[in-house]
Amino acid sequence: MKLSPCRWTGFASIVLSLAAILSAIYGLKELAADGLQPAPLFTLLSGAALGVIFIRRQRRLHDPLIDLRLFRNASFSTALGGMFGITLTGAIMLYIAQYLQLVQGLSPVRAALWMLPSVIASMSGMLLSPLVARRLRPAFLISGGLVLSAAGCLMLLDARADSGFASLVAGYVLFNLGTSPLVSLSGDLAVGSAPREQAGAAAAMLQTSGEFAFALGIAVLGSLGTHAWQRSIAASVPPDLPDAEALLTADSLAGVIAEVDTRPGGIGSLDTAYNAFAAGMHAVALASGVIMCGVAALIMPKLRHVQPVGMTQAMESNRP
Repeated sequence: MKLSPCRWTGFASIVLSLAAILSAIYGLKELAADGLQPAPLFTLLSGAALGVIFIRRQRRLHDPLIDLRLFRNASFSTALGGMFGITLTGAIMLYIAQYLQLVQGLSPVRAALWMLPSVIASMSGMLLSPLVARRLRPAFLISGGLVLSAAGCLMLLDARADSGFASLVAGYVLFNLGTSPLVSLSGDLAVGSAPREQAGAAAAMLQTSGEFAFALGIAVLGSLGTHAWQRSIAASVPPDLPDAEALLTADSLAGVIAEVDTRPGGIGSLDTAYNAFAAGMHAVALASGVIMCGVAALIMPKLRHVQPVGMTQAMESNRP
């Protein structure tokens, strides 16, 4: 079965985009695990080069996989960029789930119950945001929410091996509550700002960028957390400690726990590993807070011209 020229063009763009993404993510994760080595660095740079080729190719095509002309609209590019930024921080959820189970010793069900308040906060915020946006400009609502999320990230820095998890749960509630206005309003901002004939493409780009950002965030922020973990372990474990080499080469708390369980007489306490995991989580939380503040600083000036939803609807209904 032969592919038509149009389908072949789309297929080639898909292959090129996948090669760019997978190369970049693999290079990042290997650099975090093994340090600045030639092979992962080359893979990362190759992914970046393929990404540049992909973008230049989309600009030349008559029917591109991604229509880059949509980014000329400030509202669309800001909404898409904002969602991309906050979705990068999704890795913090994985750290919190592991902290509750591995550090605090909760079962998966109890850990899920302690994370339930953040889910309720997120759902409540997404339901209330469109109502608030009728009276308040989206720029102020979204930016204020992201500052609240950044405050939640700061609260996560109080979570340690022996501190309990009240501040962690409260911080994660603020984190999810603060992101809910952007999550709730980004679809209308992105799709509403695009031409009618490109509304489907705008919605697809918003969804796809979110999926890509989540995967990229796990790779980038996860690598950052792993690096902080390794530095903390290296600074805390004496070289003459039994099984020190096995602990130093472990790249996760679960790996350390497995080493301790299978090598009796090695390390007498897991406090060092717990604190190292907390250090990794703190690094991810701090980076997430910086991202939230950066997105808020981007959205405030770019979307300041957008009127409240109720005012916009009233203006449209009064048009002759």
